[in-house]
Amino acid sequence: MLQNKLRDSRRVSSRIRKPGEIEWARDTQHDGETVTMSHADPSPRVVRKCAECGEPYALRVDGGIGSREPPWPDLFDSFVTTFTEQVLVICPNCEELVFANSCKKLTEIPGFSFDVDYVDVKPSTPPTYKKCRQLVDQLEAGLRLSRTRQIQLRKWLWWTGNHPRRYEASDIPLSPSERTNLLALKEILDLDKDSNLITVVEICRELGEFDAMRSYESKIQGKSEREFVADVIALSDSHGNKFISL
Repeated sequence: MLQNKLRDSRRVSSRIRKPGEIEWARDTQHDGETVTMSHADPSPRVVRKCAECGEPYALRVDGGIGSREPPWPDLFDSFVTTFTEQVLVICPNCEELVFANSCKKLTEIPGFSFDVDYVDVKPSTPPTYKKCRQLVDQLEAGLRLSRTRQIQLRKWLWWTGNHPRRYEASDIPLSPSERTNLLALKEILDLDKDSNLITVVEICRELGEFDAMRSYESKIQGKSEREFVADVIALSDSHGNKFISL
């Protein structure tokens, strides 16, 4: 089959291609067969070496044209977190949760093309609640992570914990472990920054701490941040701590 031929072609092609050379799918032939655009991912990819297992995986870096979700009060954006700011990913080979910037960059592949050395490379997938929970448990047991990575991890635990509320039922109550995570996240954020204050405003809303929510809201200076938080405050007035889109 074509995939097997592409795999076998690596040994031949790698002897004649220049390092880092990209094959374009629309006009490339392997063993007499033309590899068309339909055989290549239309999105650009970055291939990285997993820090856990050492195997390569691909990060898609452009989601292309597609529908966007409504704004969520926890600032989750599936388009951004899946295609442009992939901080945490699950390796498709060992299925471990890894920080993308701890994984060595091997190559970049433009859209509608492939690299003959990485024809079979599998794409990473977004974090899950279970994987984030496991890593946070390790953090609380003594795993050392930088403050930045702690924030990234705890945000992902928050977001994935909200996914059932986001996509299934908005009135699912916070579990004790989710509440603990939100309190820990609030403690490590730099509250001199508006971007963090709007996060804390929503954390307080979800925790039902409405007086604290309004206190943090009063400290925000930026116009766009104040407009966003006004929507969060309005949401608290109409729905309390229920999780729904803005």
